[in-house]
Amino acid sequence: MKILVITGSHLPSISGALAARWDYRSLNALRPLWEQLTGAAPHVVLGTPPSRLTDLTSFADLRVRLLRRTIEIRDAQLALRGYVTDEDFRWLHDQLVNQGVVGEQFDAALEAAWLTAAVTARHRSGSFVPVASRPVHGGSDVHSEARWLRLVDAARRSKIVTTALSKLNEEIAARQA
Repeated sequence: MKILVITGSHLPSISGALAARWDYRSLNALRPLWEQLTGAAPHVVLGTPPSRLTDLTSFADLRVRLLRRTIEIRDAQLALRGYVTDEDFRWLHDQLVNQGVVGEQFDAALEAAWLTAAVTARHRSGSFVPVASRPVHGGSDVHSEARWLRLVDAARRSKIVTTALSKLNEEIAARQA
């Protein structure tokens, strides 16, 4: 009986510790995507940007910091969407379809590809053009949103996406020649 009481009294602290661990890991896993996007759209950062050291060493307000990170990524996404034309978006879509990517992996790869293309165009001083709306994927809470953005970040670094972006850059250069 004592064991049940002791175990039951520790379950809330164990689940809280597990949630904090997940928040910490997600906060740090999303940093590269966040840096890439906020580097191209710095006006979306709320207040002073956290340092890498703060992210690694501070366990205070993890949930709030993770929520802030996901919001800033989404705001940057909205700010950058007009740097990829509808034509280039469709081209990336077709390239990924031709690679056989399907389902959630396809959606993450497409989002990663157009976001990276938008960052590149923004840094080249590309012009912002009105575009059709982009598909929106993600979650209904901070955990599912962070999970989705982690998929996008993994896709951003994948060979399929980097190959599609390389081909897009060649396509754009050929159009401009």
